[in-house]
Amino acid sequence: TRHHDEQHYRTRDTARTDHGSSSPYAWTHVAEQSQVPPFLPLAPINLLPMIKRFVIQIRSFFAENGIRVPLFLLAAALLWLVPEFLNFAPFRWFRPRAAISFLLSFSAFLLLAYYLRTILAKVIAFLFLALVSVNMGLLTACLYLWQSDFTVSEFLALTHTSPGEIRTMAPAIMPYVGVALSFFIIACTLLVWGHRVIRAAKRREIVKRVGFITLTLTLCISLIGCPILSLLHRDSRTAERVWHTTPLYFFAAVNEGINIQIRLRQVQKYSSTIQAPTILPNSTRNVVVILGESARRDALSLYGQQYATTPIANTQIDNLLIYDSAVACAPHTLYAIPPMLCSALPSTSFNPRDMANNIIHLANLSNLWTTYWISNQGKYGVHDSENGIIAGFSKRQHWMHPTYQHDGVLLPFLDSALHDDSPKKLIFIHLAGSHTPAHDRFPKQFARFTLADQELADYLNSVLYTDYITGEIYHRLEDSPSIVIYLSDHGQSRINGHFLHHWSKKGVEVPLFIWHSQSVDSTFKRHGRIQQPTSTSDLFELLKFYLGIQTLDRKPDNTDLTVCEPDNATTYRQLPEGN
Repeated sequence: TRHHDEQHYRTRDTARTDHGSSSPYAWTHVAEQSQVPPFLPLAPINLLPMIKRFVIQIRSFFAENGIRVPLFLLAAALLWLVPEFLNFAPFRWFRPRAAISFLLSFSAFLLLAYYLRTILAKVIAFLFLALVSVNMGLLTACLYLWQSDFTVSEFLALTHTSPGEIRTMAPAIMPYVGVALSFFIIACTLLVWGHRVIRAAKRREIVKRVGFITLTLTLCISLIGCPILSLLHRDSRTAERVWHTTPLYFFAAVNEGINIQIRLRQVQKYSSTIQAPTILPNSTRNVVVILGESARRDALSLYGQQYATTPIANTQIDNLLIYDSAVACAPHTLYAIPPMLCSALPSTSFNPRDMANNIIHLANLSNLWTTYWISNQGKYGVHDSENGIIAGFSKRQHWMHPTYQHDGVLLPFLDSALHDDSPKKLIFIHLAGSHTPAHDRFPKQFARFTLADQELADYLNSVLYTDYITGEIYHRLEDSPSIVIYLSDHGQSRINGHFLHHWSKKGVEVPLFIWHSQSVDSTFKRHGRIQQPTSTSDLFELLKFYLGIQTLDRKPDNTDLTVCEPDNATTYRQLPEGN
């Protein structure tokens, strides 16, 4: 045993003596004795000199290349700070995801400037800068028109906008197209100049090395950190979080919007869960629902507007049931109308089966009511949007082309529906109403109001013309047992002098009133004013009442006045006032 111990210590001492030698046996023996890998304590010692050398190389790079390189880097940094500032608004752009997005943009820009001589780099640079410029235009428009980021709500509204609506909105949008083009031109010019500066610089490989290191680190942080956050929050927003850490963060809304559209198509796969309804007999022959557009409640003299914008409605006061505090389900048509017509309340959670349980389908199931949809808004996207899917349940449909003509063009199609041989008719008329720009929504003879504020005058004139259209409908139905329900899809708020969709109380305060002819059953001869706050989602149950339809399930009341979009939900009381 003593001999064995002496031999062991001699071997250990020999290994210590050979520590600085190249003997692999010595290193292996020491590792086996200590059971600690020998390279671990040496790694920091070797890393520090490498970092020092890299810093020295960078200092030398700047010292040898004069002022042009720092100017290019400063200009590039300022250029890529702009979209981050716009995305997260003042005092919020220093968030970690904005810092990651900035570093990704900056490092990618450096690498593109370094490799710009190659065709591949030119193609990538063009696509990258074009997409970022689109991002800039969208963000700027949303920030200054709606005081919000570009969200899934804006994406869906944009993709379901008809060509005619795009033409009408062009004057308001064109300045932001100019912003996108300006950013693209400035970025391309800076990229070309940066390429020349880098190619003329000494030790230019430093730029490539810095770009690759920064790009790799930030991508790793994004691709590893975002899934971890999704796990911690127990959600499936990984893709959205990753996009928000890039300069193309508008794709976060695009990605979610596409997912919503896919889910919308699933509606067609579902059949209604409502059993055959019970029909209560009544003498009503026509129920007409007029879906107004962008009419805010306080613009109607029926609700106290100082200018006489609803003279016809005022003469029908004895035949009107007026809701004084009606609140829309959303400030956008795309999300406001479906909760009116189907069994679902406004909610961020989407259930395709609820879309199949709509009032048009119920009327069809009765085998008594014939359903019609007459629209002055575009058929574009009809198979993808909630409104189009529900309208598609109607047995007879007419979509105006071109869209957004003066609403009087709808009256002949109403006449045609009223004169067919169906005994009972449920007719939906979707107006262009007061949609921006309001000056295109009425004939010249309805330009009654002349004010210093021309946009306000145009808006009031469009409301006056809508009152004329509703009056014409009353006139056509006054000799038959009929009900007419008028309500606007949403309101408007004034932003920088323009009437626009807006997440505010003014954006969801809408008119709602019900007209009855003299020959309807006494049960339906209701008039007066209802002061209690009411959600337009109650229209589903209102129509069941007037159609004489009973079902086992009743849609819950929206007592909280929930207002909702796909990515946001709140109550009316929590909304800002708006202008």
